[in-house]
Amino acid sequence: MKTVPLLLAGVALAAGCATDADCWGNGLCVSNACKCDAGWIGLNCTRLDLRPAPVISAYGMKPNISSWGGLPTKVDGKWHLHVAEMVNGCGLSSWGSNSRIVHAVSDNLTEPFVFNDVSLGPFAHNPQLAVDKSGEKPKYLLFHIGEGRQEKTLKKCGTDTPEPPIPSKSSPVLHTSDSPYGPWEPNTELPGVNNPSPFIFPNGTIILTGTDWKIFRADSWQGPWTSQQIIWSGNGGRGTWEDPFLWYDPVRKVYKLLCHVWPSYAPDEPACNHNYSLREAGYAFSYDGIHFTKYSGDPFDNKVTHVDGSVSYLSTRERPKLVFADDGYTPIALANGVSSNPEPWGCKDKPGVDWTNTLVQPIGDHQ
Repeated sequence: MKTVPLLLAGVALAAGCATDADCWGNGLCVSNACKCDAGWIGLNCTRLDLRPAPVISAYGMKPNISSWGGLPTKVDGKWHLHVAEMVNGCGLSSWGSNSRIVHAVSDNLTEPFVFNDVSLGPFAHNPQLAVDKSGEKPKYLLFHIGEGRQEKTLKKCGTDTPEPPIPSKSSPVLHTSDSPYGPWEPNTELPGVNNPSPFIFPNGTIILTGTDWKIFRADSWQGPWTSQQIIWSGNGGRGTWEDPFLWYDPVRKVYKLLCHVWPSYAPDEPACNHNYSLREAGYAFSYDGIHFTKYSGDPFDNKVTHVDGSVSYLSTRERPKLVFADDGYTPIALANGVSSNPEPWGCKDKPGVDWTNTLVQPIGDHQ
């Protein structure tokens, strides 16, 4: 029977660790001290080993186009980013109508991505690309929220020329293609999943979760699907967990979750009146993919050191996604939708200061 961390609140043991479980799935307990796997640091291996970030973010800073996260994927020597972008010169406050998914490309993971094409028109949001390599040819699976068809009137902001509607074949969760460049075909077999995050095993088996906190499973992306509610344990600390990113570590034989955690305030304390977010992220792991133990600390925070030595304090850092090395489980970069405005976390979608971008920050020495 698998053990769980001795101190679920995430407070380190005086001796460091008693079992491997006290290293939270990211290392081994050796002589009462955690020996962390590549990409993880800290007494209990619960902190991402973030390195200096580029000064210009991956997408949305130059040119100034509000974006809100995506997952870079390497295909044939190039990096591909399918990212949420707001049209018509609007900021994040327009996301419920103006968000579309665009495809940008870069030769280097840590250099800015350049717009290439539109994957899905408004409304489509929170994309995550997964690649099924179990067949003769890879299949590209673009998970998202939104139907990918214009159902609301687009907001007009600034002086940009309004974008014309882009017709898309509709699906609320998944579009597929034989290429990261598209075209994208809808798959309607999945039930509604809010902010879906998939993981595909080498044999094509797929698991999926979202902010309804169910684990969906299927032998292939074509289904049929079963689901089971996640069972939580541990003290996840103050705040509400959302935006899950799910993966499986075949070396430690554990399932892992990285999430955004937004701070909890009293009802009479609007979040926009507060200073920088008290929480940015949450981490949990599981031996069976159903029973997840939450850690109370943050695997990363809102402080970003840049390659030129400058430091930024983000007002919020959401939509966490990990880029892995070729082994499929060693993290080499963290991608987020971020807000750099001078106002607090709750103001990220306040008109006038709602300009956001997508940051990709290296992890460890694996570049």
